[in-house]
Amino acid sequence: MFKLEPADLLLCINDRTDLFSSIKRSFMGRYEHISMYVGNFHSIPMLYESDGRGVAIQNIAHQTGRPIVVMRPLIEDKDSIVATAINIASQDKSYYDYLSLLHSAIPRVLKEKLPFIPIPSHYVRDDMMICSEACAEPFWRLGIAVLPRTIIPLPGDFFYSPFLERVYEGKLLQNISG
Repeated sequence: MFKLEPADLLLCINDRTDLFSSIKRSFMGRYEHISMYVGNFHSIPMLYESDGRGVAIQNIAHQTGRPIVVMRPLIEDKDSIVATAINIASQDKSYYDYLSLLHSAIPRVLKEKLPFIPIPSHYVRDDMMICSEACAEPFWRLGIAVLPRTIIPLPGDFFYSPFLERVYEGKLLQNISG
C-alpha cells in the first residue's frame, strides 16, 4: 500500500465538470493546487500549503478524497526541505498573494494560450506566495532549482521537474499518510 513520505508534493487534479472548473482546466491544465506533506504531528498528518488563509501548516483532512498525483523529491535531504517549509509557514509575512495571481499567474497562462496577443507580465518574488510558489520556495532556499525562478510557477510545472518523480495517482485517502 502506498504511503506518503515527508516532502512529497500533492498535485490536486481538477476533475470537476462545472463550467468554471472546465474553463479553469482549459487554461491552467489538469492541476489546480499543490501542497507538501510534512509528516505527522501528534499522529495528525499535516500539509504545508498556501491558500486564501496564507502559507500555513494544516491538517490534511480538508484534502481527503480529492484526486491527486504525488511527486516525490529525488534528493537525499528531504528533512531540510520540510524544515525549511515549516520555517516559511511560521513567518509573519507569509501571506497568500492574490496580486501575484493578477500580475503574474494569469498573464503567464494567457501568454501561453494566446501567444499572438501581446500581454505584459513580470514576476517578482516576495514574502507573499500562491500555492506553487510556496512549494517551490523551500527547494529554492536550499539551492535546488526544482523549477525556474524567472517565471511564476504553476502547480502543473512540478509534474515535469527533473528533481521529482511521480509515485502515486489516485484519491487522497486518510490511510496513505505516513
